[in-house]
Amino acid sequence: MATAAAGPTLMTIPLELRHAIFEQTTVSEKEPKKMFRYWFEKKELAQLAAAHNNPGVMVAHNSEDDTDNEGEAEEEDEDLDDAEVEDDDAEVEDEEHMDREEGDEDLEDGDGDSNTQNVATMTATATQTAPRTPVLYTHRKWRHIPNFIRITHCPPPLELLLTSKDLSREARDWFYDVAILKIDATASFAHTSFFEESLNDIADAAFSPVESIRRVEVKFVWDTAWLRASDAIEEIYQAMCRQRAWCVSAILQRAPSLKELKIIWHDSAQDGAATAFKADIFENFWGLFANIAVEEHYLSDGETPHSNTPAGKQRLEFEEILASGRDYF
Repeated sequence: MATAAAGPTLMTIPLELRHAIFEQTTVSEKEPKKMFRYWFEKKELAQLAAAHNNPGVMVAHNSEDDTDNEGEAEEEDEDLDDAEVEDDDAEVEDEEHMDREEGDEDLEDGDGDSNTQNVATMTATATQTAPRTPVLYTHRKWRHIPNFIRITHCPPPLELLLTSKDLSREARDWFYDVAILKIDATASFAHTSFFEESLNDIADAAFSPVESIRRVEVKFVWDTAWLRASDAIEEIYQAMCRQRAWCVSAILQRAPSLKELKIIWHDSAQDGAATAFKADIFENFWGLFANIAVEEHYLSDGETPHSNTPAGKQRLEFEEILASGRDYF
């Protein structure tokens, strides 16, 4: 008796169809551009759980302000969050102290038949005055992460990776071939410390999320013409940009699988001094073992950039930094 032929499996269908399936499986409620934000929040959740290892404290993601817009300074957010945590801790201690005092008073009221009434009173009192469980949320500052580092695809789901070794290997290979790590090296320029600390955390992580990345796009938006014409101290801005370029190159050195690097450069001038500064920035990347491509965009002399363009947004941020008196960061 002839046996029925086995039906097609994922590994027997054409490769293009498998890739299309991989693409569909990566669609989820999580936005790919926020994957690095989730990485930082997960890291902080583990730290919070370790620091408050007791059943009376809960830790959770902070779902507020789930946007990419620039908000208040990170230092102010930290002060507010620290104050909220201290208030919660103090409230829990006060309520627990009240519970103990009320329980002691009830026990001293008498014995015999009155004990039953005392127990009921204690139970009701404890129910009414039980301290609420404090919840420690991850820091709101992580919402700024997608402003300067993001990835274009979500990784394949765990269910797919557990299907088989061959399929897992192929799905991972597909993901790292199509996913592009995008770093806006001059975004959030007013928050240089936060930018540097975040990238340093990625570079120093035992299992860096960029370790297997193959394709990277780094964008620099500069405004030489405005810096020269304004009251800003150009050398300080340039020093900050050099430091950021170094931080970006540091995390790319943690990507041994890197194959393609695209550097996008915007500027409002291209004379000798501006070209020398650009070359100084690019020097951080020439030592990487990857195919490096450069894409350049320049404003013409006297041209005012539109506010919704990369050059226009960067000029507005530079103007806000100068107007706020944060020229020295």
